[in-house]
Amino acid sequence: MGFTPPKAEILLWFVCRNRLCCRDWLSNIGIIPQSQNVCPFHLRYEETIPHLFLQYEFSWKVWSWFLKWRECSFYIPGTMWKFFYQCSSTDLGNFQTVFWMNPFFAITWSLRLKRNGRVFNSNESSIVALCSLILHRLSIWMKANNVDFPFSGLDLLVSSEYIKSWTNVSKQRPLALWSAPLGSSLEWNVDGSSRGKPGESGMGGVVRNVDGSFLCVFSCALGVMESNRAELLAIVNALKLSI
Repeated sequence: MGFTPPKAEILLWFVCRNRLCCRDWLSNIGIIPQSQNVCPFHLRYEETIPHLFLQYEFSWKVWSWFLKWRECSFYIPGTMWKFFYQCSSTDLGNFQTVFWMNPFFAITWSLRLKRNGRVFNSNESSIVALCSLILHRLSIWMKANNVDFPFSGLDLLVSSEYIKSWTNVSKQRPLALWSAPLGSSLEWNVDGSSRGKPGESGMGGVVRNVDGSFLCVFSCALGVMESNRAELLAIVNALKLSI
C-alpha cells in the first residue's frame, strides 16, 4: 500500500489472512490450554480474529460509528478479508481510494492496541475516546501521505461530508527557462521517462548552440524499464552523439 505506517499494514495483512497471534491460535498449537482461550473483554467467548475485530460488541460499535460517520451502509461479513475487500472497492479516484481505505487500517490498529492495553495494563477506553483517536490517526497518516491535506482530527470529527468532494490541489511545475551555453560550447537537454515502475519507456534530447538553434534531435522507444535507467540511457546517447 505505502500510505499507512508499515506496522498497521502488516497487522491488517495478518488479520485478513487469519494469522494473527491471538489466544485461539495459541491454544490450537498447544502454547496455552484451551481453557485460557477466552476473550479479555467477554469471558463467555473464545478470542478468535473475527470475534476480536468484528463480532465483539465494542468492535461492532466502532465499525457502526465509522459507517454512520461515512454516511454509508455495508453488511458486516464473517471475515476481515471480505470486509476489507468490500470497503476498498467502492471509491473512485486516487485520493478518495487512499482516504477511505485509511480508516480501515486505523480502526484495526486501534482495536488491537485496545486489546493489548486491556490484557497487559488493564486499561479501559470508551468508544467516543477511541473514535476520536482513530480520526486523529487518520489525519496524521493522510498528512504524511499528502502535505496538502488540510484537515485535523477535530475537523474530521465534525463531519465527513466535505471530504467526499475534496481532492488534493494539482501542483504546477515551476517554469524552467532554457539558458544558453557559454562561449562557443553546445548544450544538451535530454530526458527519459517510463509509464509505470517499470513500464514502457522512451528517451529524447536536443542539442543547441549559443543562439538557441537546434543542431541535433533524437528520440526513441526503449522497451520496458525503470525511469531512472531511461534517463541514464538518454545521457549516454547524447554523449555518444557528441563524440
